[in-house]
Amino acid sequence: PYGVNAALHVALAPERAARRALGRRLDPVTGTEYHIDRNPPPHDKVMKHMLEEVPDQNNTPATLSDMMEAVQSNLSDLQQWYSQNPAQLCCVHAAQAPAAPTG
Repeated sequence: PYGVNAALHVALAPERAARRALGRRLDPVTGTEYHIDRNPPPHDKVMKHMLEEVPDQNNTPATLSDMMEAVQSNLSDLQQWYSQNPAQLCCVHAAQAPAAPTG
């Protein structure tokens, strides 16, 4: 009846979320994209110096801050709505290893 069966909330500290979102780097010579955590560039100091941030209007420190604030300010209302409806809200703590699927 609601059109939503389940939703996923990824719980992540704001600092980690910002680092993940803002960690992309670009080699302007080759066009190769790196991420400072998940896909770091080669350890060549010259290479690291040349890398540029990947421009993304949706992932600026200001927009990320606004988005994270909006999520936090609405989370309790969402949790309450899901507790009163047949849809499920699943919370995943991104800093922890995923749990094994159940049932």
